[in-house]
Amino acid sequence: MATQWKVFVSTGTPGGGQESTVICSPSTLVHHGMIFVPLGYKLIFAQLANVAEVCGGGSLQSPVLELEVAKLQGAGFWETVSQYKF
Repeated sequence: MATQWKVFVSTGTPGGGQESTVICSPSTLVHHGMIFVPLGYKLIFAQLANVAEVCGGGSLQSPVLELEVAKLQGAGFWETVSQYKF
């Protein structure tokens, strides 16, 4: 059974510590069995370094560049995870 790990933080003001909570959480989650596969810059550095297109603007339509990054990230994730037997 697959388990999704989520981290929810809430503070009254911006900069109230939520960033450090999220940054520190992967080590605890890995300790409890989460498999952590980082983004994998070797596969998508060219797309992330592309400054010709603005991404993440809140549009309902995903830009082609974001979709390409998502596909490459998924392929890299599967390449790593498929090596393990669950």
